[in-house]
Amino acid sequence: MKMFVRTLFIAAVATLPVISSAQPPTTSVTRTQVESELSQLEKAGYSIAGSDLDYPDSIESAEARLAAQLEEAARNRAMQSGYGSTINGTSNSGAR
Repeated sequence: MKMFVRTLFIAAVATLPVISSAQPPTTSVTRTQVESELSQLEKAGYSIAGSDLDYPDSIESAEARLAAQLEEAARNRAMQSGYGSTINGTSNSGAR
């Protein structure tokens, strides 16, 4: 019985580091990243001093405007790079 308890204890101690390292790493956001995102949202039209009644709608619309601005900026950079942007087209090969 003593041998069984000792073996069980050794097995538990040996597997503890494996179990603790199997957890996914947590990514934390720094204060400067939050301030940067907030300033981008404010430039896109979001106001912190707004009413609580329109909170989800106001921030979602500001995020949508920010995403559109970032997409437009990426499209402009692609046009200036000389390679161009991706073209979404269709083909009618073999159609009569």
